[in-house]
Amino acid sequence: MKLTNTSILLNAFQGLRLCASSPLRQFHTPLRQSLKTLDAIRRPQNVRAFSTTPSMLGNWLEPNLNRKKKMAKGRPRVATGGSTKGTTVIWGDYGLRMTDHHRRISAKQLKMAEDTIKVRLRGQKYRLYKRKNCNVGVYVSGNDMRMGKGKGSFDHWATRMAVSQILFEIRGRLHEQVVRDAFRLAGNKLPGQWEFVKKGEPPMVGITKLDGVTLEELKRPRRHIAPVELLEASSPTTETLLDVVHGPFHFQDIIHSATLRDNASSTISQKAVSTQFSPPNQAASTMALIVDKHRPRSLETLTYHNELSERLRSLAQSGDFPHLLVYGPSGAGKKTRIVATLKELYGPGVEKIKIDARVFQTTSNRKLEFNIVASVYHLEITPSDVGNYDRVVVQDLLKEVAQTQQVDQSAKQKFKVVVINEADHLTRDAQAALRRTMEKYSPNLRLILLANSTANIIAPIRSRTLLVRVAAPTHEEICDVLAVSAKKEGWPVVEGLHKRIAEESGRNLRRALLMYEAVHAQNEKVTDSTAIPPADWEALIGQIAKEILEEHSPARILQVRSKLYDLLTHCIPPTTILKTLAFKLIALIDDGLKGEVIQWAAFYEHRIKTGTKVIFHLEAFVAKFMRIVEMHLMSMDM
Repeated sequence: MKLTNTSILLNAFQGLRLCASSPLRQFHTPLRQSLKTLDAIRRPQNVRAFSTTPSMLGNWLEPNLNRKKKMAKGRPRVATGGSTKGTTVIWGDYGLRMTDHHRRISAKQLKMAEDTIKVRLRGQKYRLYKRKNCNVGVYVSGNDMRMGKGKGSFDHWATRMAVSQILFEIRGRLHEQVVRDAFRLAGNKLPGQWEFVKKGEPPMVGITKLDGVTLEELKRPRRHIAPVELLEASSPTTETLLDVVHGPFHFQDIIHSATLRDNASSTISQKAVSTQFSPPNQAASTMALIVDKHRPRSLETLTYHNELSERLRSLAQSGDFPHLLVYGPSGAGKKTRIVATLKELYGPGVEKIKIDARVFQTTSNRKLEFNIVASVYHLEITPSDVGNYDRVVVQDLLKEVAQTQQVDQSAKQKFKVVVINEADHLTRDAQAALRRTMEKYSPNLRLILLANSTANIIAPIRSRTLLVRVAAPTHEEICDVLAVSAKKEGWPVVEGLHKRIAEESGRNLRRALLMYEAVHAQNEKVTDSTAIPPADWEALIGQIAKEILEEHSPARILQVRSKLYDLLTHCIPPTTILKTLAFKLIALIDDGLKGEVIQWAAFYEHRIKTGTKVIFHLEAFVAKFMRIVEMHLMSMDM
């Protein structure tokens, strides 16, 4: 019998009944020791001396196939490491950068994105740079069980994009808003999430932006070890030993290093670190405008509309506080009175507010980022910021707030208040959802709607709210407010200047305070004849109106377009641009054309509210006005 292993012989011998007998018992122990010695001789010598772990070399006669790692399937990994290569704009003025994790982009997707940019920028002078080329071959999987690598047939070419790398760059005489729109359309054709960047923005390492911080500062500094001869010196004090080992001790360095480690996934800025730990007096001294600094905080400190203040106080003190619809012109003090009313309802805890960023998801799986100003007792939202998706915000947010009870059990009221700004800009669907919410969750929720006019509010909402009209202050009341602000700031009271500001502000108190502060900021000595500087956007609209009247041509429309884009990028509402431009043009034309210009201005204002591309309707109004003036001049020549 041929035995491949000596342990088999030992087991067979132990299994015999004869082994248990006394004559053969004396042979069992020597046989076991001999067989163990034989196994040790035949076993490969894989063990190192003075070690209990096997050698990594193993038996050199044994094949390596069984030690080969299996191939990991899934998304191909793209090494990001600690490099900033490819994360900044180099050749162009603007770029499209990935913010998602690494992706594989096919040549077809890359071509679709490139064609989308070219279609959007058709007729413009620019140059498009493509930072990535498709150099990775993608093969289809085989239909049967494969042995080895077993690739299928070639399918297409692709490229691998790491996080925070730039794919496209554009250089040319293009407006920023136009390039943003083109890159937004291109990003919709590509997988992942993308962002718009400009030339000069700081580089990225992964998802961390190096804003004022170098790559070496992100790394944890090594501890400095003192020389031996210094440590063996004669009995140094504790402070001296700390300075020797770690260097001088600075509390600001600890704050800086801790902030860098905590904010490794966000934007890192040395400026942010310094402002975060600034003393309270310094933060208060840099507080901005007198319109915020001297804003009344209670109903008793309001200086005009005293009857309305008493009415709001009685509503707050009553046990049944209704839904309110507060309307009036801009700058009349609607928001200030509502904040004072909330303080009358709940006390000073209303002023302890914070800003929360919420994400809402639409039915088409689109995510909407929305900011909420909230305290323990109330919320303040502006649903019109998300455009046509305001219905999603109104439904989800108000339902969530209404289904929760008041956290503070010692509060004066058991309901929460939601303040909705720009309620007249809500869509019909959002207003219908708001009506249903007011009916269903009225025990736990009160709504305060702020609007400039009730014309765009549907009748069911008007019937379910108490209408409160806040009229614009008179010229005398504006002069009184300016005089009070001047005394608080230590400025001389100039009554003539106050009257001029009240007239030019259009009875808008906020605008009057801003104009008053601008006058004192630009002039050391203020008199009755001091010039009142207009707002920058108003001066630009006045310049646009003069250019429209000077020349009626497509080239002039192209020049006007760039200035309209400047106004839109500075967050000037398109309806305000159209209204101000119409008034500037009316003041420069004959009386016979004013009615027709006003009619077309109202027509395109409605188009702006119902459409999505506001620049189209603004340019259409400019072209229509040029056509009206041209036809009028031709009729006069005949």
